[in-house]
Amino acid sequence: MTRKIYFSILLSLFFLHANAQWTSDTLQNTLVRDSVGTNETTPLSATLSNGSTYISWFESYNGNYQLRMQLLDVNGNKLWSDEGLIVDSNPQSSALYRYDLKVDHSDNAILAFQDMRTGSLNIVAYMIDQNGNPVWGNAGISLVEDVPTQGLSPVIGVTAANDIIIAWNASASPAKWVSYQKISQAGTLVWGTVPKRIIDSTNVKKYSRPSIVPAGANDFVMLYVQETGSFPFTNAMFAQRYDVDGESVWSNSVQVSSKTIAFFFFPEIISDQNGGFYLGFNTSNPVNASLNDVYVQHLDSSGNLWSVTGTEAANSTTTHKTTPSLKFISSRSEVWVLLKVQDSGQGMSGIFVQKFDLTGTVLLDPNAVEVLPVNTVYYEPYDFENTDTGMIIVYTTGTGLVQFLNAEKIDYTGVSLWSPATISVSAVASEKFKTTVGTFHNNQLVVVWEDWRIDDGVYAQNIVNDGTIGPLAVLPITSSSAENFILFPNPSYQLPVLRFNVSNAGKATLLITDAYGNCIMNKAISLNSYVQQIDLSKLVSSNLASGVYFVELMTNDKRDARKWIKE
Repeated sequence: MTRKIYFSILLSLFFLHANAQWTSDTLQNTLVRDSVGTNETTPLSATLSNGSTYISWFESYNGNYQLRMQLLDVNGNKLWSDEGLIVDSNPQSSALYRYDLKVDHSDNAILAFQDMRTGSLNIVAYMIDQNGNPVWGNAGISLVEDVPTQGLSPVIGVTAANDIIIAWNASASPAKWVSYQKISQAGTLVWGTVPKRIIDSTNVKKYSRPSIVPAGANDFVMLYVQETGSFPFTNAMFAQRYDVDGESVWSNSVQVSSKTIAFFFFPEIISDQNGGFYLGFNTSNPVNASLNDVYVQHLDSSGNLWSVTGTEAANSTTTHKTTPSLKFISSRSEVWVLLKVQDSGQGMSGIFVQKFDLTGTVLLDPNAVEVLPVNTVYYEPYDFENTDTGMIIVYTTGTGLVQFLNAEKIDYTGVSLWSPATISVSAVASEKFKTTVGTFHNNQLVVVWEDWRIDDGVYAQNIVNDGTIGPLAVLPITSSSAENFILFPNPSYQLPVLRFNVSNAGKATLLITDAYGNCIMNKAISLNSYVQQIDLSKLVSSNLASGVYFVELMTNDKRDARKWIKE
């Protein structure tokens, strides 16, 4: 009886500690990195299949910038060193440019950015696994051209076969083109050392701003911008499908819309999960060209469009409209667009939403549905995410150095679901920008942003589906028998073998912690519907101190934990 009580107390302490990193204090939030006297800037985040979150940022160091990363588990615990993993410390330009972070089908982080290791700005790619190991080597992979050039603003695509496509802006005056390259999981440049290009040999047309979605087993579709004329150019959007060898599939690229975009707008596409994409873009109002407007377009796997222009999201001719985000909800056969709406003088703003069916027909009010009215509070929407019971919108209020981060959830008609409608995510009065929102997982969203509360720093916060923030509710430990979930030998000097069975195939998280709640291992695994056996010594360093450890297996609706004693 005494041993059972002791085990229960240890488990309680462990789970309290393991959930302690997400805070419900909106004046604190979860600190990712904010070292006094240095700047941590331009964060990006990406969600793993188990709900953990990769976060990347650039950090000033000795007159240069280092690219660093952190991995947070579903409870907000840092799984890597407190100061983050240094991915790249090669010389950077005096300015920082757009870069990209994605997760592949094996839950590795893929990073693509530019540094000056060659003396000029060129593209570099890294693969980092969940243990912080650089799979493609400590130096990553340099994507260099066969002519002197400058590379900027890379984007990442992951094919269904789990190959990595990276495309970027390349230039060597007077030419400007898009280069793209395929990298295998092993880090091989599949098409050789020289990247493929979208280029006009006459230099009349200049190409830039690519975006990628997968198509079929090995193909991908790329959107890019064609610039003609003098600065600020006429900026038209085109798309092409490419095969496994990177060659064009369609005889001619497709002009995605007869509407054009501004020189500073980077269009981003989202997959329709059938070889095509959806696009929400900022352009001019068809009645009043001095006003900004938003259109949504679909291109299918064969290059067919909804229409020549796409569909206007809201038909007001007196307000400016821009979009920060577009979402495709396949389970509802709906496409949603988030709108920032401003008065004609752009001194006030509000938040609206619109949705479309799969033919491009507007499903809400023709002028979109108001979530927050246009007023001087000044709302800045960053992103929204589907939770299967509604959409959570993340936004700031205020301007300049006095901004607050908030969230609101609406149903699929635009009606607020929480009471009160708005929740505070960060109540610190500070400048907030570069906010990213992860995918909905474990009944929560994870928000990451840059915050000037000390100096430039990176913070994170979870938002639970019920409108709360902070520690997640802990699933009760199931009363599975020892035959269903056992560790043997136990106690033992070497790491034991885990043996278990499950009723359904799927994804799970395998977690090992010490008696103080410190994470030893956090790994996503695949489950099959039969008895499985895992040799933990192949996953974790055997150099562990003697003591009590806990091995936990978490699925969406179940949690099993066992104590292991290392002799």
